[in-house]
Amino acid sequence: MLGDTELFMCQVPFTTVDKCNAAGLLYVSPTQINFQVPPIPLGYSTMGNLVVRVAGALNLPNQFYGVYADVPHPAIFFMGYDCLTDPRFQMNADPVCGLTMQQSSTLRQASRGAVTDVRGTLLTSAYPAKLGDYYTIWLTGVDVHSSVKFLITDVPLYGGPGWYIDGNPTFAGMSKQFPGLYQINFQLPISIATGSWGYPAWPCGTYHWELSIDIGQGYSEAPLMQIPVLVKPGDVPCN
Repeated sequence: MLGDTELFMCQVPFTTVDKCNAAGLLYVSPTQINFQVPPIPLGYSTMGNLVVRVAGALNLPNQFYGVYADVPHPAIFFMGYDCLTDPRFQMNADPVCGLTMQQSSTLRQASRGAVTDVRGTLLTSAYPAKLGDYYTIWLTGVDVHSSVKFLITDVPLYGGPGWYIDGNPTFAGMSKQFPGLYQINFQLPISIATGSWGYPAWPCGTYHWELSIDIGQGYSEAPLMQIPVLVKPGDVPCN
């Protein structure tokens, strides 16, 4: 139990949580629960229900089909929506900055994930990244025995031409601080702005930019998450 939240894996048909297996909780928020699959006894049905109990009240069972421990499903912790700071994408962009769980129906927003600096501060429009500094991505659903694809793209949203470069992580593996979590440490490369990859160098001056991180493993792709970047004179060789 975390706070007043519990999660149970139950056989079909669901009757009472007394006949279920309680799952160990790693993280709980209003929109997300990360849990450890409990030991499943012999004869346990591969079809079952996930049941959440909050402050003693049960939700309706959510049916799932099987538990496939050998199939990775990487996903970065989703922290919320934010304004899109990139001047190239200001048309119809949401002008309201700050993390929110409310997604605009008609306005474009950036999706923020759990990407922190070396002090653990979350990257948002109010606290953008700087090229050349080091950051950590927090995620789950990764198979530690297989390689993870980690790319950075200069297109913050789907639907436009763009380019990808290898993220070149300095570390990728299970977190020693937080059991059950996977982390990727990386340096946000200055070379992404220099035009060395066959694309124009970033402009001179002081301005905001947006990058996206693309993580995948096997046939699974994590949703793109945007990183806000603040560029100041002298940060990069500029055009």
